[in-house]
Amino acid sequence: MMEEFLNKMCDIIGSDMRFEINSETVIINIKDTELTISTANFDAYLTQMNNLLTHDEDILISSHSYEVIIDYGMGLREDSVEFDDIQNNLNYRLGRPSIEFMFYLIHRAHGMGRIAQRRLGLHIPNHRLDLDHELHSFEDLLFLMCRRVMTLKITSVDNKSMLDFKNLGNSLTFEVSFNTGITCIQIRYIDELLSNTKIRTRRNRLSDCEAPKRMYESDLIYHYLLGQSSHHLEMKFLSFYHVLEHYFNIVYTKNMVQKIQDLITKPSFSPKRETDIEKLIKEVKNNFKIESESHSAKSEIEALKLVMNQYVDIESLKMCLLDFDTDLLNYYSNNIVEFSQGTQIDFNDLRSLPGKLAQRIYKTRNALIHSKAYEKERYISFEHEGQLLREIPLIQSIAEEIIIKTSKII
Repeated sequence: MMEEFLNKMCDIIGSDMRFEINSETVIINIKDTELTISTANFDAYLTQMNNLLTHDEDILISSHSYEVIIDYGMGLREDSVEFDDIQNNLNYRLGRPSIEFMFYLIHRAHGMGRIAQRRLGLHIPNHRLDLDHELHSFEDLLFLMCRRVMTLKITSVDNKSMLDFKNLGNSLTFEVSFNTGITCIQIRYIDELLSNTKIRTRRNRLSDCEAPKRMYESDLIYHYLLGQSSHHLEMKFLSFYHVLEHYFNIVYTKNMVQKIQDLITKPSFSPKRETDIEKLIKEVKNNFKIESESHSAKSEIEALKLVMNQYVDIESLKMCLLDFDTDLLNYYSNNIVEFSQGTQIDFNDLRSLPGKLAQRIYKTRNALIHSKAYEKERYISFEHEGQLLREIPLIQSIAEEIIIKTSKII
């Protein structure tokens, strides 16, 4: 097992690496540099890796720890950043992979081919191997091979399930992305890391972040991170829109139930009168249609308005928009979205504001989705990018409001 792993390392590094296994020591030669590690320690690393392996995802997990690759902007300046949640006995660490994870990465990448190994940084260029001052131990060699890889490691005093750890990881990556403006994504499959291309902007420093205090809905975080990570404006807008869309049927159905309850509990309503029953049927028919055997909101724009009313704090939204650009409130107040005819928004008219927000966002969404020739309200890539770019802060801020408002304290 030890020899098999060392052969994998040789295949990745190339002919510059040779090794010898003795009874108590492994000797590795990299060009003119000799590194040693005890066989006991080497076996311990291999055992740790095997004890934490998962079968279908590129993560290492136990009941007390979880480690996954992170895609985070241009990486960290420091070796690692840690956040402690003392109240919940949790520690989050962003940075260099653990030794056992580096073992796993080498094991996993061995069969992926030279191109993948180079993109992961595992293949070490000759000029790096000539730097003797970088290699003082076997662990230094591992760090050099995995220098481009960053992981999130969560450790817990209490037992946690895989789902618990994934949700905690989602919470941290959301808060890091939210606070820094740099996409931070858990990469549970290495293939995802090899195909990602992203554009990012910065808000705050990573060191200003803390351990998450809230648990967020995972589906919403996936939509949010996809929107933040995409360099296609259409994908950005629609991904953030999916956060809003998530609660359409919930809020619409709740609102309809309230209307029906109000109607049938009025003293003037009688189930014995056909006219009253007909009014009840009409109310239901006017608000719902049947699609694929499930209730779906008849009026999506009405559902969007209800989401705004229930989950979006207007003053908080205004502050978020001012953080993006101090001119945004004036822009939305004085300008329609020309390609979609999205309406102007008066942030001082609190009564009509949810409806105006819903109309502007929904019309823009429709223009992105419906691209039939000769339609007046349609988005044309490149031609309308400048206009769509100004709409991203609005829908992103609303998505962030919803994610936070629907979260739970850990």
